[in-house]
Amino acid sequence: ASDVYKRQVRDPLPLAMSMKLPATIAILLCVCVITSLMFAVLTDSSWIKTSTTKCGLTDCTLSGDNKDVTDTALGLLAASIGLAFFALIAAILLLVAIGPAKAVAGGGAAISLVAMVLTIAGWAHYTEHFGDEDNVDWQYGYLLAVVAWVLLLLLIPVFIIMAMSADEGNDGAQEATKAKQKAAYDSGKLSPAGGEEHAAAGEAGADGGDGTELDDLGIVPVSPHGMGELAKVEDLELAITVEEMAENVVSLSYHDYNVDDEGNPVPVTEQKGQFRCAGDSFMEFGFQLTANEKAKDQCKQQGHFMCLVEFETAGSEVHLRFEYNMCGENKGAGAGLCAYLLDPSLQGWDTEFNGSGPMGFIGKTAAIVGVALDNTGDFSGGPEKEDHLSIKRVDGSMLETRPVPGGFMTGEDEWKTVHVKFDIKDLKIDVSLDGNKILDDVKLEGISIPNKLCVAVCGASTDPDFMISVNDVKLEDVDDVGESHVHQVHAEEQDAGEGIPKGCTDFKVVNGALEESDQEEVWRIAGNTKVYYGFELTQDEDDQQGHLICRMPFEVPEGEVHASLTYVMEPKAYTEGGGQGLCVYLLDPEVPGWDRQFNGQGPLGFVGKTGAILGVGIDCTGEFCEGQPASVAVKRASDSKLLCDPVAIEKQGDLGVDGVKTGESEWRKVKIKFDIEESRVHVMIGGYKYLDTQIDLGQDEDGNPIKIPNKLCIGVCAGTANGRSNHICVNSVKLEAEEDDD
Repeated sequence: ASDVYKRQVRDPLPLAMSMKLPATIAILLCVCVITSLMFAVLTDSSWIKTSTTKCGLTDCTLSGDNKDVTDTALGLLAASIGLAFFALIAAILLLVAIGPAKAVAGGGAAISLVAMVLTIAGWAHYTEHFGDEDNVDWQYGYLLAVVAWVLLLLLIPVFIIMAMSADEGNDGAQEATKAKQKAAYDSGKLSPAGGEEHAAAGEAGADGGDGTELDDLGIVPVSPHGMGELAKVEDLELAITVEEMAENVVSLSYHDYNVDDEGNPVPVTEQKGQFRCAGDSFMEFGFQLTANEKAKDQCKQQGHFMCLVEFETAGSEVHLRFEYNMCGENKGAGAGLCAYLLDPSLQGWDTEFNGSGPMGFIGKTAAIVGVALDNTGDFSGGPEKEDHLSIKRVDGSMLETRPVPGGFMTGEDEWKTVHVKFDIKDLKIDVSLDGNKILDDVKLEGISIPNKLCVAVCGASTDPDFMISVNDVKLEDVDDVGESHVHQVHAEEQDAGEGIPKGCTDFKVVNGALEESDQEEVWRIAGNTKVYYGFELTQDEDDQQGHLICRMPFEVPEGEVHASLTYVMEPKAYTEGGGQGLCVYLLDPEVPGWDRQFNGQGPLGFVGKTGAILGVGIDCTGEFCEGQPASVAVKRASDSKLLCDPVAIEKQGDLGVDGVKTGESEWRKVKIKFDIEESRVHVMIGGYKYLDTQIDLGQDEDGNPIKIPNKLCIGVCAGTANGRSNHICVNSVKLEAEEDDD
């Protein structure tokens, strides 16, 4: 299920183009500029010809004002030649990837601009003075100066393109690093760090990486191999055996968490928890594997996240699902991440984080098979294998690797989904990324899947700010009769309590149109919601969830409140694979976090959502309505209890609508009346009343019936899951004291 950790999906930025072509063009332009200006300045008698004289800039018999103008033009063009030489140096640096690409390209553009201004000042000043004379013939030297100005005019945008195309500040070292790594791969000189380095790191003491005692953080380091944050393994894959790695790699320290009654992870200090963070992994932005400010070695971080609850398979398929965030200015600083299965029957499976390779998977005790999202190519075989999805055995042997166009990087607030299906019976594996299948029926040769499994994810980076995070790690077993058994781990993000929460976007109304704001506003979206076709809650992709809330509290004046909206749910009905549905829900704005925590469960993200009271579900799949596809029902948020029998949405003679699916441009009206005094809910869809039901919100601590509060806010959520999806949009969301007339 999706939740607050899914971020608003923004259109991806274009990938940085190669520097080689524009840098080569810039070099050619610089050489042409320098050559043109040199000939223009140094060639004798090449600028003007009159009835009395023929003159250049350096060989001229002119005197007085004519001489002064000629000398001024000569000085301006000579300065332009010097600047063109500096621009040439900048272009060469960009070609060979030396220095910060964006800064060098920006400097080249600025230098070229100044050179262009000086050049036009030189020949324009000369033209203004001599152009009034009769019978003046302009010679080739003058024309060369004009040509040099045109070339400089072309050179400026070339440098600007290179500055804009730099990989978000990539300093050019990435290409050089790749070249060195490739040479190392080609020569076979890659080797692990020496044991003395690891031993020294292991004696660093039991601190949190910056001198803070772990005891002060409420975390007890319980690694049997030492205390504190230890040196991480080499960020290069090692061609050595598992036995050799055991002698060269130090196990990482770890700490555990449990989940409290409200679903929030809490540190465990005296017993084994439900999940474990090892190395530099910690809980903040989901489960962060890197970008730990307290890491011992900021430029060499590695983290593991492991679910310690053993999962016993009952059928022939096991599904591993999770979402991830991977972002940073320098793509080459993030090795990537690897999701792997473990055999919990083997000793040390949950205590020895001793894997090697670029991400710490190779040789990890009790690991079976790993699926890696390889940013740099180190995991897959070399720099030429960057942006590859690869499957490896724990001994490092490759089962399959395939390039992924566009790679694995995300935006700062974007989460992508990964789905790995293990066919235990036929020993095959499928891998999908954001709903797109990348690998299909890869044979797990030489691997056996035990009946009990655990799952973990590891990742590594060489930049303090490179973020790799995972969340909603779910292991699901589908038995032979189609029933699923799920174990899922989810982390609540730490919220500062002020400003727009991470993963949310606020909008204000300006001249009747919505405009994104950097301040807290009335309208807030979260998850996969986009503002495009109305409020797009989902985009017809699997494993999506989106929320929209109106943050303006509404005082109920006369015991009833009316909610209304229009929706589009297309292009599929339930029988065509459509799903899941949408839910209109009421919120209590007096509950802390009601507008900041989008932590609901279920396919729509409604159940357990902080501050949610009850919701009306328009259910395509039938999961919200507990088995009735294309239906509507009212559900309690606190415990997912249906408050009425689901009613099928179908035509009643000439009235009503047929199912929940709409046309692409059919905005279907929904009206909901909440009668607070009578505790009833009325629901009209497409002009027909499908529900008129009594509701029971339970009892308070004194045994009194709970009623809908008099101060309310409204929200809408929608989701897709389990291979069923739709494009679900809403618009014209209102909460009013009287029924909408239209």
